[in-house]
Amino acid sequence: MGTHEKKSGPTFTRREVLAGSAVAVAAAGCPGPLPGVDAGGAADAGTLSDGGLAAPDAGQTLDAGLDAGAPDAASSPDAGADAGLAPDGGLDAGAPGPDGGDFADGGAPDAAADDAGVDPDHPAAIAPSPEFPLGVATGPGQSGGVVFWTRYDGPNDIALCYWPAMDPSGYTLQPMGPADLSPLMAGQRAFVAHPELLPGVRYEYTFVELDLSDPAVWLGRSDVGQVRIPALGGSDKVVRIGAHSCTNAGETNFNVLDAAGSLTDLDAYILVGDTVYADGAVTRAEYDQFWDTAFRTNAYRDIRRRNLLLATWDDHEVDNNWNPETFDPTNLANATDAFFAHQPLDPVAADPQRIWRSQRFGNVLEVFVLDCRSERLPSTRQTEDAIYISTAQMDWLKTGLANSPCTFKLIVNSVPIADQPLALGAADQWSGYAAQRDEILDFIDTAPFDGVIWLAGDIHMSATGRIGAPGDQGAGQIEVISSGAAKAVGNPRAFLFNGPQWDWATAQRAFVTLSFQPLTGQVTVTHLAEGLGVMDEHTYTIATL
Repeated sequence: MGTHEKKSGPTFTRREVLAGSAVAVAAAGCPGPLPGVDAGGAADAGTLSDGGLAAPDAGQTLDAGLDAGAPDAASSPDAGADAGLAPDGGLDAGAPGPDGGDFADGGAPDAAADDAGVDPDHPAAIAPSPEFPLGVATGPGQSGGVVFWTRYDGPNDIALCYWPAMDPSGYTLQPMGPADLSPLMAGQRAFVAHPELLPGVRYEYTFVELDLSDPAVWLGRSDVGQVRIPALGGSDKVVRIGAHSCTNAGETNFNVLDAAGSLTDLDAYILVGDTVYADGAVTRAEYDQFWDTAFRTNAYRDIRRRNLLLATWDDHEVDNNWNPETFDPTNLANATDAFFAHQPLDPVAADPQRIWRSQRFGNVLEVFVLDCRSERLPSTRQTEDAIYISTAQMDWLKTGLANSPCTFKLIVNSVPIADQPLALGAADQWSGYAAQRDEILDFIDTAPFDGVIWLAGDIHMSATGRIGAPGDQGAGQIEVISSGAAKAVGNPRAFLFNGPQWDWATAQRAFVTLSFQPLTGQVTVTHLAEGLGVMDEHTYTIATL
């Protein structure tokens, strides 16, 4: 492995070196409150300073209500970004190097890095190290800012390097030391640091290995990642989110995920559940192996390094259709620890294993990530006291929706809430817990606010439509399903998802982007195939300005 000597930078404090597997996390913040993940209280609304690049319109504009078949009078604005354009941060949107990064193995930078002015002494120009096998990732911090994540398997010290994407000529280096130890990742070493990053700015970053005998010498680096820090204040910029669910690492076709990983203009990416199929795992090591296998792929390394990541789980992260009332608690603890160990997620202080949380993107969008698996009580199905999500989670969701200052509210639930044709296994979905389903749908149907849209996975198909048929409960609420991104067999029921309730459906592999447009109150839903081919695109007016 080659070495690189740092020309200048801070003086390092040596820390005790522990050999073996380590996980490094750095939480990036800035002075004062930031629009972080909501831990139950109100958060400041942030904005984005540089919205996505414009792409040609491709779809029709539809109202979310009963007139679903009629186009709006207003034309659909440019809603997304051209995936073929060079990103604003200098990262190449083309094929990654063999290490999953934008630099080929051996340390030779690609053309994008040359264009960005990266010199041979820059941390991005160091040869990549195999000691970062799962790449890098970022996620929202509990107290604001961003969590930087990597797993490091080597024996050396490491440090986080970051720099503004539009000005890579300089960089900041922050060593990971004992004071940065965090309990975030059970059973593994984790570190948390708090560099002062500017809200609304896109940064690039990497982790570097430090020579034990001379910390001024860099031995290698991780993948190079990028992230836009959620900003404070008002904004009229488009917020663009990507998402998918259901990826079995045993499948050989990850072409759709490769396409998702090639996008470089998203504000965030959501893993909607069934990211791994860990059925049959019992020990922590067995669960870790499933995550390790999935996140070693170039597709997942690209998705994770290029986006702020939000994530929930469904059943297969634990076991197929597992029952929280009867599942072995030790087994569940192992599955839970493995989930958090592989996600860039800060723990909620009051409940470190709580998955449900929210994230604001300025005053444009608030994302509510639900946990629709671990709190359900199957013994209460079809009773007046049915519990699909806990009372605490339901109250948090309703309060958050009512108090959100954002134009749009995206609810991420791993299993669809919409009425479905021939819904086999419906007892395992919201419809099996009708009392709570009625509670949340009626709350939104009669609320004084609007701008709500649902995102779901689980059923191995993709679709866009309404939760209920015209005249039924939820007829004015849109649900987007993006499932089966890497599954060999799609859902044969897809051809039954027809109008007037459903606008489009497919059993083919796909992922989805949602572009939220605050100036028009519209959201454009685009389902994409491998090679970024547009399978379907619809624009819905869901917010009144």
